[in-house]
Amino acid sequence: MIWASTLQIRKHGYFGDLDFIILFVGISLLYAINLGVVSLFTDSPITFLAMFVFDVLHQFD
Repeated sequence: MIWASTLQIRKHGYFGDLDFIILFVGISLLYAINLGVVSLFTDSPITFLAMFVFDVLHQFD
């Protein structure tokens, strides 16, 4: 006889914008870590990060 596992995985409710914000912050952190390489192609890392944020925000208009 096969017994069903008592472990149940609960699905978390959708938090709407919170999920998007967490994703955006995570992507921004990954870009910030790699800014040393990217800064070779831009004036400064802050300029690159500002342009990236601007592009991401305007994709959802």
